[in-house]
Amino acid sequence: PAAPQDSTPLYSSAGSVVNKSQVKDADTGVEYGVITAVEHPAAIDVYTVENSGGETFLFPAVPEFLDTLSPEQGVVTVRPIPGMFTNDGGNDDAD
Repeated sequence: PAAPQDSTPLYSSAGSVVNKSQVKDADTGVEYGVITAVEHPAAIDVYTVENSGGETFLFPAVPEFLDTLSPEQGVVTVRPIPGMFTNDGGNDDAD
């Protein structure tokens, strides 16, 4: 499903506006997609990240994976585990 095209801000539980922020790897600079939704199911935020191919991935915004949150720059940098942003069973090296 396509992301809503309205300008309603999506907030992290810390109060930062994160909608449409680019999600990039903190070490390599690889862009994984943009944040299209934020859920607050428990004590953590879960970001829905949509890549350029339209695939969506759930990203738990916990300190182990979240590097920096820079909503004013429209960028969130992350340190994902292998397979977090792939649909191939965890093989990030697949071509």
